[in-house]
Amino acid sequence: MQKNLRRFAAFFLSLVIVLGIMLPITMVPEVEAADLSSYLYQLPSSTLNSSGKYRQNMSYVIKTRNGKIIVIDGGYVTEDSDAEYLLSFLQEVTGKSVPNVDAWFFTHPHEDHIGAFEGLAERHAGEITVDTIYYNFPSKEQIIKYCPASSVNGTINTIKNFESLIPNIKRADGSAVKVVEILARHQNKCHGSFAIDTVSFDILLTCEDVFAAADSDTTLYSGTLETNGKAYTNKTIKQLVY
Repeated sequence: MQKNLRRFAAFFLSLVIVLGIMLPITMVPEVEAADLSSYLYQLPSSTLNSSGKYRQNMSYVIKTRNGKIIVIDGGYVTEDSDAEYLLSFLQEVTGKSVPNVDAWFFTHPHEDHIGAFEGLAERHAGEITVDTIYYNFPSKEQIIKYCPASSVNGTINTIKNFESLIPNIKRADGSAVKVVEILARHQNKCHGSFAIDTVSFDILLTCEDVFAAADSDTTLYSGTLETNGKAYTNKTIKQLVY
């Protein structure tokens, strides 16, 4: 039974990493200090748009049963918003003034996903440490080929800025953060599956798979998560992983 639950948790987390979906997650009560379960936290957006409503974002934190911290994306870069909220949450969940992130996954280079990391690297580099960063962003050639002409330069510059900020963050021992290019598991190469403490990750697809499909697929999905899913506003959602 426990093995099946672990498989389900790994599958769910893989979907989150690859697709960036925002699923409604049930609130669970606070647990005793002796509890040895792993938890997934869904952090709310702290960034307002021009209409005074909270922008969409993706920010997940996983705390494993042995205290390892995993972050997925993080949210916007805007000052005094997602980056600062993420930092304060990590301080709270770890009980440390300078929290350490054991693994940080980035799904894709949009500011509502990578912006919080950029904000931390620019404004709070000495207040957080990170062991390993995992991502697979499209190359300049892929961006030129597949992105709309109006977004090519912006996408290239966004990735360039993100990668230029990585050296600002260090490991706890002061050494450089390790950067790992993730690959889809079906490619039968390294870096398609990861086990971090008691949590397993399977990478279902990467940008190479999306671009390959785009070469032969002419359909577009017209629905939106905003119209089909319930919105959780200004809440930190906590999920029992297993």
